[in-house]
Amino acid sequence: MIPKNKGKEKEEMAAKYLKKQGYKIIERNFTKRTGEIDIIAKKGHTIVFVEVRSLKEGEIDPSETVNRKKQERILKTARLFLMEHPEFENYDIQFDFVGIVGNKINHIENAFWEEL
Repeated sequence: MIPKNKGKEKEEMAAKYLKKQGYKIIERNFTKRTGEIDIIAKKGHTIVFVEVRSLKEGEIDPSETVNRKKQERILKTARLFLMEHPEFENYDIQFDFVGIVGNKINHIENAFWEEL
């Protein structure tokens, strides 16, 4: 695993990447008792909840670290965000994953989903 300060550096790398792809960052590190969402962004009429994971070269694929339990925590936290931000109630919702190994970024749109 990557140390916490390196993790923040990788989250910054992911945020810059997403901005270049046309995403507007709304919030970072949205934390509630249910969990944390690394990046919340908007693209068009879609609110995107992004999980960022980074690992060292040669470890497993970062996407393999987002198990069902982690997805459920992200979903619960996303519900709380949407309750706090009624201005997004008519937006589409998307859950993305950004995996970073070294300087290589793997962005998976709609990595998982569930009706909110």
